Amino acid sequence: MGTLTRAILWASIVPLLASCTIPREITRTARSAIEQLLLAEAVNRSVLDVALPLSIDETLYMEVSGLQLGYLTPFVPLPSVSSSGEANTITSSTSGVFSPAGDLAFVKDAVAAHLGVLGYRVAKREEEASYLVRVVVQSFGTSQSISFFGMPPVQSVIIPFSLPQLTIYQNLAQDGYVRYGVQVIERASGRLFYSTPWHSHRTYHDQYTFLFFFTFRVTDLEEAP
Repeated sequence: MGTLTRAILWASIVPLLASCTIPREITRTARSAIEQLLLAEAVNRSVLDVALPLSIDETLYMEVSGLQLGYLTPFVPLPSVSSSGEANTITSSTSGVFSPAGDLAFVKDAVAAHLGVLGYRVAKREEEASYLVRVVVQSFGTSQSISFFGMPPVQSVIIPFSLPQLTIYQNLAQDGYVRYGVQVIERASGRLFYSTPWHSHRTYHDQYTFLFFFTFRVTDLEEAP
């Protein structure tokens, strides 16, 4: 192959090669199994350092707060029947029980389970407890970034077929992160009794691809699928 031919070939291929890096961003799809494990492992490892200066004989009631919205489950009044046999009209009620978002409830339940392992009793109703334990969640979610070098998919109007993506190097990095604190409040007086330091943990899962076909991953998950 002549020098001119090689130069023309390289001049045609090199412009097709692309290198890009997408900074960390939140995922925009439903959580995959990897993302769920990243979050679950982050929470499970973070609660290992949670300890309270309370006797295990004290009964606790768990609450959670965070930036995620929850929902209100209204109380539905039952119809009543008068002495004449006529049913009274049921009016809508604005009162009810506020339930936290699923993510916040998951963090609260993980902390409550850890306290149960330590020997504490967690009450179902606030009036049965001596202390109110509030879990304040600052962050709970996943992020990802992509680094790519190669030729992206090409759809041409000149040639009657499309070229697939040709990957020389690619890294899909996914992180799970949680950060929260625990506040202990005397239920009778409403006084803040104790506040823990912020508990946080990060988990990661990096998927690498080299030379089109060779892939491997680096992760701190114990049982990544």
